[in-house]
Order: sequence, then C-alpha cells, then structure tokens
Amino acid sequence: MKADVIVVLGAAVWPDEQPSPSLLRRVNKSVDLYKSGYADNIIMSGGVGRYPPAEAVVMKKIALRNGIPSDRIITEDQSTSTYQSAVNCLSMMNENKWEDLIVVSDSYHLTRSVFLFRALGKSTQGIPPDEGRGDTKLWKWVYFHLRELAALPWYAIKVAVHRIRGR
Repeated sequence: MKADVIVVLGAAVWPDEQPSPSLLRRVNKSVDLYKSGYADNIIMSGGVGRYPPAEAVVMKKIALRNGIPSDRIITEDQSTSTYQSAVNCLSMMNENKWEDLIVVSDSYHLTRSVFLFRALGKSTQGIPPDEGRGDTKLWKWVYFHLRELAALPWYAIKVAVHRIRGR
C-alpha cells in the first residue's frame, strides 16, 4: 500500500540521547519503508520522556544518518501518549492534506494504534519492525502486551468522548 505518510510512534530515550531498542527498531523500519517507496514523508512522533531530548528529535537524527532527507521528516515532539501522538499527527496530516498513513510501532502496540488513527478518520495500515522484540527483555515484552489489553478499552472510551465533543 502506498501511503501519504509514515507515522512512527515514539518509545523511550535512554541517558545520553541513546534510543531504546524499541525506538531504534521503529525508526529503522520507517527508513526501510521510506526507501522502498511506501510513502514520501515521515512523521516522527514523541515528546520528552524520562530523559531528554524528545523522542522525535532522536528519531529524526537516526533517520538522517540513514539517508532520509530532512525535508521529508516532520517532528511531532509534544506528545507523551499514543492518544496525543494520534491527535497531533492528525492535525499535521490535515494541514498537508494527507489521508493515508502507515503507522510503525512494535507489534504489541499496533492494534491500539491502528484503531486510534482509523477511529479519528484516517485510512491506516500498521507495520511492525521485522525484528520482533529484538533486545527488549522477555518480561518487559510480556508486560507491554498485558498493558495493551487494558489500554485498548480505555482508548475506545477516549475516542467516543473525542467524537462527542467534536474534536
């Protein structure tokens, strides 16, 4: 599927601006998709977490080092949740008149992410990195999957409220 934009959802930045394994996997996948012609633009999304700088800033640096042109990357560096990322990226997409997106995140996170972008009105395909959990510890990977089970119904409620309020 050719899309207007690839949206890469953030993950932790470690001390000294080091990307966590999840963050690095996601950015690397977006670079591969861009270079394979899946989209002509990338939105890197993620604000400041435990360690600065913003996830989107670290993500852009990785993409630039991997040959993605700076003018093809938009940074959304204010969000600190998947919901905020979706709403902020939606605004950027609307400004650019983009309708179709590929969202890149780890497999455990894609169901909620795709649901959210679709519920907010965008044609969305989710693609995970090829490496599975990579260097992420097994206990953390299991925790992330369990957290998603709780988050999906909560996000369904948030989307319903968003629609009722009309924004």
